[in-house]
Amino acid sequence: MPYIHIQISGPADDALAQRTAAAASALTAQILHKDPSLTAVVIDFIEPSRWFVAGRALSQQGARSYHWMVSITDETNTKAEKAAYLRAVHEAMRELLGEVAEHSYVHVADLRASAYGYGGLTQEHRYQRPA
Repeated sequence: MPYIHIQISGPADDALAQRTAAAASALTAQILHKDPSLTAVVIDFIEPSRWFVAGRALSQQGARSYHWMVSITDETNTKAEKAAYLRAVHEAMRELLGEVAEHSYVHVADLRASAYGYGGLTQEHRYQRPA
């Protein structure tokens, strides 16, 4: 049941948002073994003049950037899976955006099962009382 929040530098682009959301769901299913039917993806576009790397706006640097945060239940993925996910996300974003700034980030947030959930139930509750 991951929640994925992706911020992309540049003007709003619905077609790019759709392709990015599809890639997010696919990579998260393939590498982190998460159910796509429970995956939520939100994409925001940030003007390059408001995105700074090393104190300089991206609008002055010529590259695009992104911040990709996926929330997952703690202890459901290995370090190797998370490392593979980071590599795959960066490659996918490079394909989607073209040149991307090195300082583009992927954050896998491992959240405690007792403090994370959906539909009013924690993941811990779902684990202990499967449907």
